[in-house]
Amino acid sequence: VSQSRYGLTLNSSQEYFYPPTSYNQHSALIMNGKTRTDVITPATTLSAVKTAYDAAFAANPGNFIVLHLTAPQITGDATINLNSYTSVILDGTINLNFGVTAFTATSSTHICISGGMILGGNTTGRPGLSFANCSRIIIENMSLNDFGDKNTRVGNSDVIAFAGCGTPCVVTGCTINGGGARGIWTKGNSLASTSGFILTDNSISNVNMDGIDFDVTTASSLAMDNTCTKNVRYGIFTEEGANLNHLIRNTCNSNEIGLNLYSSATYNTIRNTLVANTCTANQRGIRFGALSPWETSQNFAFNNQIYDCTSSAIDAQNIGSSNYLSQNILSGNATNFASTTSAVFFNPPISSFSLSTSYIDWLARYFWYGADSSLTADPNQNGSPNLMEYALAQNPLAVGTPSSLPFATYDSTTANGPSAIFTYRHNKTATDLTYEIWSSTDLANWTLQNADGVNVFQETANSDLDGDGTTELLRTRIKLGPNETKRFFKLGIRKN
Repeated sequence: VSQSRYGLTLNSSQEYFYPPTSYNQHSALIMNGKTRTDVITPATTLSAVKTAYDAAFAANPGNFIVLHLTAPQITGDATINLNSYTSVILDGTINLNFGVTAFTATSSTHICISGGMILGGNTTGRPGLSFANCSRIIIENMSLNDFGDKNTRVGNSDVIAFAGCGTPCVVTGCTINGGGARGIWTKGNSLASTSGFILTDNSISNVNMDGIDFDVTTASSLAMDNTCTKNVRYGIFTEEGANLNHLIRNTCNSNEIGLNLYSSATYNTIRNTLVANTCTANQRGIRFGALSPWETSQNFAFNNQIYDCTSSAIDAQNIGSSNYLSQNILSGNATNFASTTSAVFFNPPISSFSLSTSYIDWLARYFWYGADSSLTADPNQNGSPNLMEYALAQNPLAVGTPSSLPFATYDSTTANGPSAIFTYRHNKTATDLTYEIWSSTDLANWTLQNADGVNVFQETANSDLDGDGTTELLRTRIKLGPNETKRFFKLGIRKN
């Protein structure tokens, strides 16, 4: 028996996992040998959702359950323990009660949770999602916010927590903002390692500990294209026996340490790779360190951009050896090196660099999973096509409204006014775009507004909007006539 998908012939003995998600709510085969059962529920409490899910699982033993939550607002009054072979699609928002975790799983496999938002209500003492001894877990395109005050550390408040999980577990396209502990935490159980994590295109900010923590023997895992901003402790922490992990093209802004490799309690932190990451305005950019008898050794940092650190760019401390550094780009730091005891340098750091990108380069930052990456497509359905997301330096797959849309204001106080002002984000790295500001008084006739220093002025409101040198906030100021009562704007983007 064989089945064909995407031109491939699948034998019945081959493992196949194609779960429906919020962006791809297909009705096709999910797994070989698994009959599909769809449960669509408008329930407004998690306890009612749990009742429907448990009933479907009991009535359809061995089937793959697709649980579709359609209510716009759901009260999180009960935790749903997910069995193996479950896909959850969330359309709306879950508002968690105190002490309630939205979804958990123990010793389960083949689970996907996708879409929507989970709000922690700024209460602590529990994660939003929790998995123990699981494998083949996918969490994608979700927002998890308000899991505690970042200035107060509270245990067991990690927003997404994995313990003792195995190959693979994927978290992609998610936004985490606010928490009393870690954003995403992976760790082994006892002395058993956990491996095979793929964490990509996530944004984690304002948590008390680390944006991402590869902890206690996490191995053979990937963190790529994540953004970790304004976390009290570290952007990405690789620690306590974590080994053979790859940190690639992540951005860490305004944390205590951007990328921290350390060991103080459980095994040596060794053979991890840090490539093409950007660390901006942290206290320290990259730190290698340990407490005896453990060590942090044989790690490799290549072509990372580290600038504007308030303490030091690189701190390679003395308990460890053979931490190799090559072609790292250092600029604007209080000092480039705090300690170099455990470091081995292939060559001097580079003092200047280019952040230039093209649309093709920008596309490569994201894992599209079949979503349309063409210029005019809008895969996250937020009203902003891919070309505009690129021009505004936004994530084209993130759920929700872009973080900063163009806007217009009226100014009657500045000299030579009154003025109409159009403000927009500008992707400073884009080399293949032309930005055009158009205005109209009647929405029928439009005029291109080129700065002339008399009636039209181009101004920079913020030269480093995101703190990493890639974006700025520009505004076009147009002098209005004394009797003019309205002015309309539009932003035109043309790919060269």
